[in-house]
Amino acid sequence: AVGYTLPGLFAEYVIIEPEVIGCSCMVPLPEDGNLAHFAAALSEPISCVVAAQQHSFHVVKESPDTPRTPHIGLLPGGTTVVLGAGPMGLWHVEIAMSYAPETIIVSEPNTARRDTAHEFFAARARDAGIGLVLTTPDMLEDVIQDVTGGRGVDDCIVALGIRAVQEKSFDYLGQGGVTNLFGGVKAGEEMIQVDARRIHYESISVVGSSGSDPSDMALAMEMIAEDKIQPGKYVAAVGGLDA
Repeated sequence: AVGYTLPGLFAEYVIIEPEVIGCSCMVPLPEDGNLAHFAAALSEPISCVVAAQQHSFHVVKESPDTPRTPHIGLLPGGTTVVLGAGPMGLWHVEIAMSYAPETIIVSEPNTARRDTAHEFFAARARDAGIGLVLTTPDMLEDVIQDVTGGRGVDDCIVALGIRAVQEKSFDYLGQGGVTNLFGGVKAGEEMIQVDARRIHYESISVVGSSGSDPSDMALAMEMIAEDKIQPGKYVAAVGGLDA
């Protein structure tokens, strides 16, 4: 990666080396030219969230006499819960809206972060016909019970690396639900318990991912250019190298 194993970090001018070109890592900006440079820079962390949600999948069957088909991403018309409303959790909420779930539930213990989620997304969710519910971890199970009528959620995104939260996330899933482990836990705390009977009888699944690739960055920039993602909300300041 440029800036890690290849020169480039904090460089005003960068020589593009053959390895970068050879692995298709030169990602062009959208052709309309309206993408701000700070937004292009943020496309890398945003692309990790885009990639993570594309790792979720659902096996869809319209009726008993139709074949099963795969759906990549969060379930449209379903219920998604995002655990954690830090910066990455907020991006998960924003990108989840592009899949048009019926409801997005955000669980966050910090009042200021819940307020930020409401400020960022309440009007946009309402305009898109998506229910947005903000709650705290201690109330989450009651909220899920109420929102889904006891069925459980279709997608659970764990946007933080806490073992107990990852383990608990499976309890929120309904039939065919998917837990997406986005946050990485500390070394030595990586073992969690999962109910194997629920995997067998209720077809619940778990997925995870780390990082992204050039296609994810290109998609992230496209979503930014189309105003599906609004990166300016997350930026406190923009400065050059001297800053």
